[in-house]
Amino acid sequence: MNDVIPLPDVEESAGDFSQALTALEEKKAALARVIEIAQSMTALQSGLLAAVNLSQPLKQLPPKTLRFIDDLGRKTRNLSDRDVSLRLEKLDLKIKVKLKSIVLVSDKAQNLGYQILTDDRLGEVHALIDEFKRLSQTAIALRVLLSKRGVKVSPLALPVEKDEILDRIDQIEVEQKNYRDNAVTKIRDMKNDIEGMLRSSQCREQVKPLLLSVLSDLDLNEQHIASGGDFTDMPVAMASIDIVGIEGVHVSHIDQDIQSQEREPSEAAAENELQQANENPEGSEGDDSGLRKLGFWQKLKLWLTTSWNVSWRDLDKSDRL
Repeated sequence: MNDVIPLPDVEESAGDFSQALTALEEKKAALARVIEIAQSMTALQSGLLAAVNLSQPLKQLPPKTLRFIDDLGRKTRNLSDRDVSLRLEKLDLKIKVKLKSIVLVSDKAQNLGYQILTDDRLGEVHALIDEFKRLSQTAIALRVLLSKRGVKVSPLALPVEKDEILDRIDQIEVEQKNYRDNAVTKIRDMKNDIEGMLRSSQCREQVKPLLLSVLSDLDLNEQHIASGGDFTDMPVAMASIDIVGIEGVHVSHIDQDIQSQEREPSEAAAENELQQANENPEGSEGDDSGLRKLGFWQKLKLWLTTSWNVSWRDLDKSDRL
């Protein structure tokens, strides 16, 4: 009888790699949170900048803001000067109310920490800022329209001092620099982990290209962030970097190996005997031990087809029946 050589425990040997993938997913979640906070800070900053633009004379505005007039519909362009002025007046009142709300959000974030921008009210904050920016752009466009018609228009009288808003913008810039450095550090940490996993003997060939793809995505994001790129315009969205999917591929191959290990010894032995029987079904010529090499099932079939007085042991002694 051949000794069965036990295979290494696949489940145990792959456990470290699975844990490494789980840890990588946790690090990705931490990185995504940092980027999300930084994105909220960018949105808040852009809202405050929009307010500053409204408080300035048209001639001092950046050229790109003057092109907001191109977004006005034909119906609005055809309104009389009086109707445009009335619409602008109502719009300015809405902008002042929303600006007060944005300033309150900014104060709360600076006092309690910008991580509050990722709580359950994050969607409301972003909606507030997006609406404020949209109204601000329309207000600038209406002012440009009236100015082109020769109507004198005044900048928006802010409910908050302009210098206070500028101070808030500067504070956000400083804090965002800390988040930028933090994000780069976390990305580099993840890249080091992935490079180590690729060198691991437990890294399967099916998993390597997936890890290399994640590594490439992290490289692009790191370069973007480190160079001062806008957090709201990341090359690769964090949600599209799939670590869980890689773990699924890894685990599926572990399961296949475990199933292979758990095959019944008798099944393997039966397949071995059947293979031997197929290779030498009647024994080799000149070899009187040919019948002794028969597998159990072939021997049983032979015994059933012989005379009733032939015993099971006789089959081991006879060259032929």
